[in-house]
Amino acid sequence: MSLWNWIKTQVTGVDIEKEVAIGQQQDALIAEYQARQYADGIWTASEYDAAKVRAAEQAATTYKAQVQAEFDKGLKEGKANVSGAIGSTINAAASPFTAILSGIPAWLWLVAAGIIAFKLGLLDGLFRKRA
Repeated sequence: MSLWNWIKTQVTGVDIEKEVAIGQQQDALIAEYQARQYADGIWTASEYDAAKVRAAEQAATTYKAQVQAEFDKGLKEGKANVSGAIGSTINAAASPFTAILSGIPAWLWLVAAGIIAFKLGLLDGLFRKRA
């Protein structure tokens, strides 16, 4: 078992190789049961052939790929949940400040900027008489 498979087994609680082996054993038991049903005359030839086709279609499914796809999907969903929670927390914390600041009229912002510029001496050249 590779390190990545070991990590996935620890995170998901599922040993993929073990589950695939169990699935193959069960598929063999089902195939044996279906052959017995056909041999006993319970199933017709067309029913038996249809069962073999279904079994072949299911055997073509790669369980590792399915588990990997679901693991990736869960990882992306978890990332979205965490980043969404962080973003909503920041937005919730900032919303009172943005509400207060957006409640101040624009002309008051301009007056405040002018007063600050005057106090810092940025407007001294505008009000001196030229000689």
